[in-house]
Amino acid sequence: MTTDPLEPALQRLVDKDAISRLKHQFSWAIEHNDVDLFVSLFTLDAKVNANPAHPLDGRAAIRARYTDLFRVWQGPFSSLHVVTNARIDVDGDEASGTWYLLDFAPRSDHSRSPVQVLGLYEETYRRVDGAWLIASLELNYLWRSSQDRFASP
Repeated sequence: MTTDPLEPALQRLVDKDAISRLKHQFSWAIEHNDVDLFVSLFTLDAKVNANPAHPLDGRAAIRARYTDLFRVWQGPFSSLHVVTNARIDVDGDEASGTWYLLDFAPRSDHSRSPVQVLGLYEETYRRVDGAWLIASLELNYLWRSSQDRFASP
């Protein structure tokens, strides 16, 4: 039986597309303050470091922290969480990726910039039961308009 030489390349493209959809669901969950969807995007043992004062280990910690944050952010669409310039590398059932973050806060006061954050996500992913999930996430802030949005509730 001969294997099509394009098959591994096609599988990598399918995997990269699935990871891109995962990241877009991540942004959608933030924009809609959907903690159940948000938490479901992570592996059970995921590690999240989006704030050095609050490193998170596991889904329970992620749920607790983001339940509090979503309550403070009072969405939906209290922010537009734009992720772009994806670089995804797949190796079997594991992958890594980097994404630019542009976080906008829509404002009625047009005298202030809506830009809240410019950052870089560095992530790892794991395929679990056929689905890609976020195994680790680190957000490196390149610029913030203020610290307020990220303070502990």
